Amino acid sequence: MEINDTNKYNTKDIAKWIREQFKAKFKDLKISVRTEYYSMGSSIHIHLMKSNLIKFIRDATELNENNISSNIISGRGIEQIRRVQGNKHHQLNGYTLREPFESKSWCNGVFLTEKGHNILMEIEKIAHQYNYDNSDSRIDYFDVNYYVNLALGKWDKDFEDGLN
Repeated sequence: MEINDTNKYNTKDIAKWIREQFKAKFKDLKISVRTEYYSMGSSIHIHLMKSNLIKFIRDATELNENNISSNIISGRGIEQIRRVQGNKHHQLNGYTLREPFESKSWCNGVFLTEKGHNILMEIEKIAHQYNYDNSDSRIDYFDVNYYVNLALGKWDKDFEDGLN
């Protein structure tokens, strides 16, 4: 669906269109899409809840000082990084998911598999296709259609990672 003027549509409608695209494109994933409204804005919350076939989170045993960027290790021990890697809920950084996969980098505290990163990159792209950004940092003006929050799992429900 091509929409030229996103100002005419509310966030609830946009979330519905995003949800429909996810169901058509990602049949082996369970994805929750919810909206939130608040004073002067709205958000679309996207939670990847279950992956049947694709593994998104790298095994903690794969991680060592040689395959992690040194700026990530700074101030943290490898065991602390491995412990966080084992969590079943991760808030993700959408800006990291706009860049190509790099094995030594993480996405807001979690090391992703290359396939997982690429799928999340597609999810991020779909989520923003109806968004606009009229912000201007030179004059401290911020104007977007909606915010996007992306996560693996929810705070009260674990993400079920795939087997492969």
